[in-house]
Amino acid sequence: MNAPGDQVATIDVGTNALLLLVARRERNGRLLTLIDRATVTGLGRGVGRSGALAPDKVEATLRVFHDYVEQARAAGVTVVRAVGTSALREASNANDFLGPAAQLLGTPVEVITGRREAELTFRGSIEGLDLDPGEVTVLDIGGGSTEIVRGEPGRLRQAASLDLGSVRLYERHVDTDPPAPQQVAALREDIREALAHSPVQPTERLVGIAGNVTTVAALIHAIDPYDPDRVHGQRVSGDEIAALAERLSGMTMAERKKLPGIEPGRADVIVAGTLLLLGIVEHAGAGEVIVSNGGVRVGLALELTD
Repeated sequence: MNAPGDQVATIDVGTNALLLLVARRERNGRLLTLIDRATVTGLGRGVGRSGALAPDKVEATLRVFHDYVEQARAAGVTVVRAVGTSALREASNANDFLGPAAQLLGTPVEVITGRREAELTFRGSIEGLDLDPGEVTVLDIGGGSTEIVRGEPGRLRQAASLDLGSVRLYERHVDTDPPAPQQVAALREDIREALAHSPVQPTERLVGIAGNVTTVAALIHAIDPYDPDRVHGQRVSGDEIAALAERLSGMTMAERKKLPGIEPGRADVIVAGTLLLLGIVEHAGAGEVIVSNGGVRVGLALELTD
């Protein structure tokens, strides 16, 4: 464990993006962010179809991973931990990434279970939001899976990891540009069916995290360039999400790439990600989503500085 004031670095190796956090715990218990980076590398693109990581995506992700480790060390961090989620849990050739990454890091990348991912997600998501007492549901909409975690500050009650994510849904249903209406309808039905069988019923109070949700917030609130401090704590209504989903569904990928606040590597899957967020909001009967810039990397940093 690290004493208050010690810096730690955490890396979240996701299906679509790689995230770095360098932070330290203040005396008041809050986590102070020093470096916060996110890069879309698409490590898990195609895993849902082929069951394996594509060599070019492994190479691209390792380049960014190496850069993140170097940034952390340049900041004077001695404790750097990395975790892998959906894509690395499922890919038959996950060791093609995990082996070189362990050499770069000096310690293995921890491929975490869905339950551990949920625990880190919940703790890291509500950090700094100053929520009122009571239950809340955290939504972690990733590229390969979606975690729905219900609880209250300091106590996780229920968690489920669903085989739904922006990359997976996009690859499963969309093969035209822009998506055909019947493809959007099939995607929405897939979401409704999965949520109907989810073991966790979300509360009406929702907190959303990860790149799909923060991109939705950036687009709705015209936050460009992306600023995590401005995104954290924003609220987006169900009506705003629905309007954005309809708008994005009618645009080509080239048109979406030109939108302020969207990363080029997310321009294709953001339609599926927005529809997934909308589906959960409708399923929960919620009026809005509170947006958090936290997540697994923040939860892990809090754990390392306990």
